[in-house]
Amino acid sequence: MLTDLSANTRIRLAESLPILDRHKEEIVTRLAAQVSRDSEGRQENADLVSQLVECLVDEARAVVDTGRFARAEVARQVSEQLDVGPTLSHLGDALVPIIKDIVGPSSARQTAAAWSDTFWAVFSSHERRSTAIAA
Repeated sequence: MLTDLSANTRIRLAESLPILDRHKEEIVTRLAAQVSRDSEGRQENADLVSQLVECLVDEARAVVDTGRFARAEVARQVSEQLDVGPTLSHLGDALVPIIKDIVGPSSARQTAAAWSDTFWAVFSSHERRSTAIAA
């Protein structure tokens, strides 16, 4: 699937991908802790959050390397599972401050925005589709 992410977003992803890839475990831990405050089933949430972060990083890598998303089916499966547990909106909102903390103050706002744009490009079409089906 082709991406409509801007060239600037792709540059920010390329610059920050090694840092975020090294800190995936921290991102998962912090996101899982955030959503656990609002829901039951902490281990299940941690597993889903781990899948989401892994998928997001893989998709960012694919966008940087090829300009295309690579794992649309995986993103759809993760989105469907998360629709039953913590919402994608909650996770998307929680992701931004975590990324800002990890990349540091020099480019935090632009880098966090690039990852947020990527998150929504990867997962929001599946959330809208699931919401429409449920309605």
